[in-house]
Amino acid sequence: MNILLPPSPRQGKIPMKRLAFLLLASLWLPGILHAEGAAELEVTDRLGRTVKASVCAVTEGGCTPLTARPIPISGTDILVRITAPGFATLETRIVAGEQTVKLKALGSVSAALVSSEKNQEWLAEISLSRDEGGRRGKSLETKKALLPKAPEAKAVTFEDVPVGDYWLGWEGPQIASEAVRVTVKEPTSHHVGTHEVRGGLIVRGFVRDTAGAPIQGAQVRLSDPSRVSVQQSGWKAETSSSGEFTFVGLPIATLRFTASAKGFVTTTGTWSGEGGFDITLERAQLIRGKVVNEKNDPIPGVQIWARYRDNRSNSSATVQPPGTDGAFELFRSSPGDLTLRFSSQGYLIRQVAVPVSPDKEILDLGDVVLARGRTITGVVLDAKTGQALHGASVSVPETTASTLTGEDGRFSLGSVPNADVTLLASNPGYARQRVPVSKESSEARVLLTHGGTLKIRVCGNPAELAELGIRVQPVGAPTLQTQLDPNGKGEFELGNVSPGEHHVGIQWTIKGGSGFFAFASASLTSNTRLLVEDGLTASVAFRCEGFPVAGDIRRDPGSTSPIWGVLATEDDRWISEFRVDESGRFSTRVPSAGRYLFHVFFPDSFQARPGEFCAVPEGGKADCTFTVTPR
Repeated sequence: MNILLPPSPRQGKIPMKRLAFLLLASLWLPGILHAEGAAELEVTDRLGRTVKASVCAVTEGGCTPLTARPIPISGTDILVRITAPGFATLETRIVAGEQTVKLKALGSVSAALVSSEKNQEWLAEISLSRDEGGRRGKSLETKKALLPKAPEAKAVTFEDVPVGDYWLGWEGPQIASEAVRVTVKEPTSHHVGTHEVRGGLIVRGFVRDTAGAPIQGAQVRLSDPSRVSVQQSGWKAETSSSGEFTFVGLPIATLRFTASAKGFVTTTGTWSGEGGFDITLERAQLIRGKVVNEKNDPIPGVQIWARYRDNRSNSSATVQPPGTDGAFELFRSSPGDLTLRFSSQGYLIRQVAVPVSPDKEILDLGDVVLARGRTITGVVLDAKTGQALHGASVSVPETTASTLTGEDGRFSLGSVPNADVTLLASNPGYARQRVPVSKESSEARVLLTHGGTLKIRVCGNPAELAELGIRVQPVGAPTLQTQLDPNGKGEFELGNVSPGEHHVGIQWTIKGGSGFFAFASASLTSNTRLLVEDGLTASVAFRCEGFPVAGDIRRDPGSTSPIWGVLATEDDRWISEFRVDESGRFSTRVPSAGRYLFHVFFPDSFQARPGEFCAVPEGGKADCTFTVTPR
């Protein structure tokens, strides 16, 4: 290597420090200019979920696939093209090191909003939020829009929406905040219809005790009974130190409210929108006690459930776990009958009925003693080979008693009730086995077989099969139930089914609604009884026999609610169910020619329509047409 160094302008020669620097630079810079590295590339959607994508290096000659991970980098960076189904193609430069690239989804959600007022414009804030357990979660995007006077509609569209469940909501200082649930199944445009925006109120109120003192931290929840299918989460507020709460955007309607606070009895009622919104809570009874074992020692890890029951409803809640001394306390939040359920690993479950004592501010239950019960020992074997099964599960349903077998197939099961019980044994690749054990016995020998195979076929259109579930339940065993999710063809196969008779049923769970009924509402079922034998295959088909019948359900142009129908005989005995697709088309089967009654209902609000008759001749009929209008 030849290095030409210029003379120093002042001294005519190179200082030693500068000479050393230039020598190092001559060795270091070429390595920088031709660095070799690798890129750890993560591809996600806008929700942060990982996307399985293909990556190629863009060159003048085309695009060379990059299959190695991490991706090798020659030079400072490279231009890559990233593609994934359902997302827009992206070209970007990547460098060595860890980096995240977000792809834009091709899905979109749009709606048309119409004001209920003909003489007023409203400013609205429209948002698209993630669905979190049936409730509105984190907002993905928010837009502000001026809603014109009715009947003109305001169109709003959200782009870059990945597949998933969402809430499209709107709110504002003069409008009622509401939301509709949206399911994006495919990366395409989803229009959720036209929705009316109603006027809203700003409402203030107070929560006080019976002496008139303000209650801080009280929770006030409101819901609109007339629109429960639209506003899933309702409205919530918490009181300040003065006991005051405020709601913005309440509809002008009669609302149902629930108010609760620690140390007070929960109260419910209605508010009509007139007058003050003052709520009074009564002091709750304090219930306390101590959880101990038979030696009067505190028990660690105790879980307590409180279950209330009255003439109107049932409710349950967890209780703060006992302290290290076993002491617990809770406030009676409802005047109904109260049952406390105590459970801990290694002990029998105990339920204690708490008497109603309104005259006592404090009710002391004393010591709640949990017993250990008895122990059952035994072995789990392969019924055909006699081989000991290691890691098999053995339990007593509806108790805390459960264990796994050792390498010799043996088990020791404690905390078993002092009564006749049924052991439930299972092992991967084997059928579940139920073994009765009397209260006088302390040993059990369990033989597991591979069981039989159950093949199920369900006929229906894609909209129906998408909302279908299968239940398999041994006769006489209500606690054993297998739930199967369907595939697109309506074909199911379940292996390792325990020998014996089973109830096999199909369940049409209404999906695609909104509000309280978004996930599971009216379930229309068909059932049969089937014998399964060890080593054999049993088959059953639903809705595949008889004459095909098809038709159309006409509805208002603005209605997007899912529609289900029920086919019945002339004397109104239900014999078949059908799902109406988005175009209004339906298909089903009837056992024979004749005159049938068609019922139609909207699961969003459980609003049924009176049945209409249709005559089905030999070979079926394809023009049974009805017009329905949601209320």
